Amino acid sequence: MDLLGGRDSLLALAERLYAESARLGIPSIQPEDALVLHGVAAASLAASGAGLVLDLGSGIGYSTAWLAAAARGVCRGCRVLAVERDPVLYSHLRRYAGEIEAVSGVRVEAVEGDALEVLRGLPRGGVGFAFVDIDKEQYPRAAEALAPLLAPGASMAFHNAYLPAPPSGFWEALRRTGLPYTVVPTRLGIAVATKPAKTQV
Repeated sequence: MDLLGGRDSLLALAERLYAESARLGIPSIQPEDALVLHGVAAASLAASGAGLVLDLGSGIGYSTAWLAAAARGVCRGCRVLAVERDPVLYSHLRRYAGEIEAVSGVRVEAVEGDALEVLRGLPRGGVGFAFVDIDKEQYPRAAEALAPLLAPGASMAFHNAYLPAPPSGFWEALRRTGLPYTVVPTRLGIAVATKPAKTQV
């Protein structure tokens, strides 16, 4: 079964992006992390019903491809916002974003800039899923900025929960959000915090 939605071309594109990242010497998430990301993002979007997906620290778009695949499977009108502040990486991301959109059928918007600045301009409660792989010292502020932006039932995931370890302030920030969280035990670790869904009375 093709986890990227039944289109070999999308899987091939993701594999090409992974190989290109390695060729350029750009750190990217591992394939096992990509599989986790796909599943958590799909579940988050299905539970929340919100259509905005954030990929913060996109590199050249490997994680973006997996997020677009997850979005395609569960919601119509979803949009992936891929944010990268490095101008060289962004030049690649902008090119690949169009390709990911064409293959997946999900709108993909590449944004050059600082992730925390981008978060300041987003509406509260509108994010269906967020993946964070930015500079680790920004993790605490990102966690606290993202929490109010999540729709009920939505999750935010942080790469490198184990290696390289995020600053100690990150775990304190997660606790301050009040959101329950766990760590998916891949080799590098993915911390996932979820806003409880609204309960119907």
